[in-house]
Amino acid sequence: MSDPPLTMILFSSILILTLGTTLCSGIILDNVADLNKLNLKFDFIVVGGGTAGAVVANRLTENSDNSVLVLEAGVSNAGVLDIIVPFFSPRAVPNTAVDWNYSTTAQVGLGGRSLAYPRGFVLGGSSSVNDMVYTRGSKEDYDRWANITGDDGWAWNQLIPYMRKNERFTPPSNETTEKFNPAVHGYDGINTVSLQGIPNIIDSRVIQTTTELAQFPFNLDMNSGYPLGIGWEQQTVKNGSRSSSATSYLAPQFISRPNLYVLLHARVTRVLQTNSNNTFRTVEFVQDLDGEKLTLTAEKEVILSAGSIGTPNILLHSGIGNSTALSSLGIDVVHNLPSVGQNLTDHSLVSVAFLVNSSGTWEDAERNATLAAEQLAQWNTTRTGPLIDSPTPQIGWLRVPDNSSIFEQFSDPSAGPETPHYELIFTSGFFGVPPPTGNFIDIIPVVVSPASRGSVTLQGNDSLSAPLIDPNFLGSEVDLLIMREALKSALRFVTAPAWQDFVISPFGLNSTDSDEELDDFIRENAGAVYHPSGTAKMSPKGATWGVVDPDLNVKGLIGLRVVDLSIAPLIPAAHTQAAAYIIGERGSDLIKRSLGSNLIAKYQYVGPDRPVLLPPSDTTYSVRLELHNNASGGNERPFNSVQSRICSWRKQFRQQVNSVEDYTQVTELNFTDSMVYTRGSKEDFDRWANVTGDEGWSWNSLVHYMRKNERFIPPSDNHNTTEQFDPRVHGFAGINAVSLQGFPTPINSRIIDTTTQLEGYPFNLDMNSGYPLGIGWGQVTIENGTRSSSATSYLAPQFAARPNLHVLLHARVTRVLPSRPDAVRTVEFQDLNGKLHHLTAAKEVILSAGSIGTPNLLLHSGIGNSSTLTSVGIQPMHNLASVGQNLSDHSFAFMSFYVNSTDTFETADRNATLAAEQFAQWNATRTGPLVNNQLSHMGWLRIPDNSSILERVPDPAAGPNTPHYELIISNGMLGVPPSTGNFLSIMTAVVSPVSRGSVTVNTSDAFADPVIDPNLLGSEIDFLILREALKSAMDFTTAPAWRGYVLSPFGLNRTSTEAEVDDYIRENSGSVFHPVGTASMSPKDATWGVVDPDLKVKGLKGLRIVDLSVVPFIPAAHPMAAAYIIAERAADLIKASWSRKSVSLFSVQDYSE
Repeated sequence: MSDPPLTMILFSSILILTLGTTLCSGIILDNVADLNKLNLKFDFIVVGGGTAGAVVANRLTENSDNSVLVLEAGVSNAGVLDIIVPFFSPRAVPNTAVDWNYSTTAQVGLGGRSLAYPRGFVLGGSSSVNDMVYTRGSKEDYDRWANITGDDGWAWNQLIPYMRKNERFTPPSNETTEKFNPAVHGYDGINTVSLQGIPNIIDSRVIQTTTELAQFPFNLDMNSGYPLGIGWEQQTVKNGSRSSSATSYLAPQFISRPNLYVLLHARVTRVLQTNSNNTFRTVEFVQDLDGEKLTLTAEKEVILSAGSIGTPNILLHSGIGNSTALSSLGIDVVHNLPSVGQNLTDHSLVSVAFLVNSSGTWEDAERNATLAAEQLAQWNTTRTGPLIDSPTPQIGWLRVPDNSSIFEQFSDPSAGPETPHYELIFTSGFFGVPPPTGNFIDIIPVVVSPASRGSVTLQGNDSLSAPLIDPNFLGSEVDLLIMREALKSALRFVTAPAWQDFVISPFGLNSTDSDEELDDFIRENAGAVYHPSGTAKMSPKGATWGVVDPDLNVKGLIGLRVVDLSIAPLIPAAHTQAAAYIIGERGSDLIKRSLGSNLIAKYQYVGPDRPVLLPPSDTTYSVRLELHNNASGGNERPFNSVQSRICSWRKQFRQQVNSVEDYTQVTELNFTDSMVYTRGSKEDFDRWANVTGDEGWSWNSLVHYMRKNERFIPPSDNHNTTEQFDPRVHGFAGINAVSLQGFPTPINSRIIDTTTQLEGYPFNLDMNSGYPLGIGWGQVTIENGTRSSSATSYLAPQFAARPNLHVLLHARVTRVLPSRPDAVRTVEFQDLNGKLHHLTAAKEVILSAGSIGTPNLLLHSGIGNSSTLTSVGIQPMHNLASVGQNLSDHSFAFMSFYVNSTDTFETADRNATLAAEQFAQWNATRTGPLVNNQLSHMGWLRIPDNSSILERVPDPAAGPNTPHYELIISNGMLGVPPSTGNFLSIMTAVVSPVSRGSVTVNTSDAFADPVIDPNLLGSEIDFLILREALKSAMDFTTAPAWRGYVLSPFGLNRTSTEAEVDDYIRENSGSVFHPVGTASMSPKDATWGVVDPDLKVKGLKGLRIVDLSVVPFIPAAHPMAAAYIIAERAADLIKASWSRKSVSLFSVQDYSE
């Protein structure tokens, strides 16, 4: 934005401050001599390391076969305080060392004034110096691009994947309710987007105005494609610092790629013909304005990403442009392309300040050196305080009324009825240099759908001279008229009751009595928002006008492409950095496709580089032993999760009442669950803390680890998720993807309607808040229609590629052995060929074999009840009687109901053609019914407090906010359906069981199965609760929502007696396969239990357990989330217990018995 930047008196003498940031790995070079020494060839040369150029460089080098050189004219972004501190952004430009320091020609619409016209002369380009506002624009903006170019790939719906691919939305730590719509954002992209991180003095007044004045409606999220209204600004800020293309797409983990190089201070002057067939793959550049002109040639393409000023300037000096104009300047014409440099479009603004009856505005710090120093010190120390935000807390996007007389004279310049004509930017301070006294707010009207067009031309043939920049601000009368209406709108905004006793009067606007006076004010004060676009615009492939085709190839030339905002045929009604990122993302894929690649590189996760257990370090090595590979892909499809037991141990229960059941535990590098993500209740974890005497296991202490694990993302179908989850309770920057169902089922609305019709089934917005009671939408570990497991997330390629992390498959560990008398750091394992080996860790062995595998290993190692071990011929090593005891699991029984519908699972079960179509849809697009698991909604409920059941025994739940049972609702029969009929299933599960079982061994053969006795329903109270749960399932379908849909129960009647229900339970109940507790935690000095609260095996050194076996009580939840939480905290416990000393590599020895 224009005019003098915020001039904080204290900081005026320290514009650039080195913060200790250094260039990375030598891959960012300052001198071409260093590049020449490497004697490299590059497939692609990217001219400009700005917003879009950095994206292209990053995405192309995802393929290690592509080598890329970025030539950046400017300086490094490292250590420039005014760039890094968000609130200082208005000081970054103009007239600084990171600015090209351009100025415009005299602007007729502004009374002949010339304006400073800054562009980023720095790595990251203008994303390093802008005000960080992140706005995409309207759906109609991009659909208009598609219509103009004849390429639907530029339409909004087609660009959504690129928006998400760019964006890593990270909510701030403060309250975000009703500030954004999580459904429209990306959470696993590269560039961080967030909300304001600290409250602002005008926040409540701006939002309150939207309820008081109808012409200013509230908009929950202006990045939905429908921006009209007033809402909360979104900004590219990460942890209190600017997030630019340089800090994100050229972050250390990317710039260290061996196929990516950046050369700074490399000012490209021309692109040159490489051979005689119109191929332009050679660039000419200088590193010193008086220095030698150098050339480099790309093997495949040159990509111009020099921006809407730099790109046409380079093309014109290269002889690519209007041949007549070029000849007149003495430039040899190489290719006649008259549209080069034309169509320059920008947003114009004017600022209106208001004197306010308040302190707490920017002026306080600008006039108080001590306060300003305190704010900087706070930011520098903790990245908190008022400097962590851009200066713009809220923004409005508005239209001139359709019946305005303006549109009787002029056609509507906007892209459509959902696209704004103007913007209002709200700031809590004076925009520009403030008067010596008074406190102010500012409202800045901006014309965002301008009709005016300007140009970038040359003033001579000196390729190092600045171009002539004529944005033609307010050159079209309609823009002036819209600006006048926008100014009036700003004045009306502060007439709302919210501003009474706060706004005293306008400041600097002497009279608003006539349109002429307003027009004079505009001409004298209007400036630029610095959003130039369109100077190398796209046009259809066969068109004779335009500069690039829809694939961004320069028309009529080979080997030269443009990827930046200059290609936009029309400026979006938005701050344009988001559009630049989108262009960069799609441009990258267009380049990849043109090379014949059938594979578009997947997003790389950019976040804290951490494995689950050990920190990344050159001197720390970890090895993981696993029995199977997960690469076969059989479990990728979420819908098949229930049937997927191919890679299971297939162990069996000890007889449970009248039957022996399979007990499924996985042997593959994954966890073959149904992907249900539920944390449990706050009381569950607080009970762990009470039992262990360690507050670190309480809910409040573990919330950090929940967020560290979780990367909540929108569902596969990108549906509107309003009222389906609460974003406040989730993590958005973790490793494992969590989402909502990605394909609607016909029972969704009926389930939710039931919560309003039957009192005993309240709606719960988010069962992962720590307060799960009620019925709500299921949350699942699914990403892009595919299972997200610990293997696909924590062992994803970017983590598995670490040189200090190794995974050995087909390695069945049989025992842990003493490595010396007081330490157990050796494991015995069998390889694929049946050979036994020993492997010794330098620091620790961590058992994560699960609640069946871990006690089985301990027992065969001689760690357990000495008497029992001796009786089966195992030599006791360490008497620990609790090993294998306390096995807890959730028991279930399910009810099915005949339904009056064919839209259930059974239809595809019985129709091979339909099933094949569904699979083909999933295989091709990761959409359709197979993107979901089979569990639509869940309910967490309690039996009444006055139930006679609770008169017999103490309440088994962790507290009054913890459920006794769960209802899982499914759009089809769970299990093998009958040959006819369609069904609804409701599974009931006892989630706070009293019953306890065990894992024991009855032989010294380490390869024999353990004896697994979950003792399901062994306690009468569990049986009685399951009976009540079944009754509850039947009651649920009596709601009006199910009339005409549910025909009758199947297998159990509503009129069944309790005795009949009990028989049904005994014949049909089973396990949910949630075993926990067989190596449970206890206080450090307790004589019972297996591990202490730090998860160390009691009485031994070098041996720790990190899995669900350490749980003292089973959480009232599907325990996958608990397993992740345990591992995340354990990783920190292990890190804290070891200093970072060098560790020798583990050694492996052959061993035979």
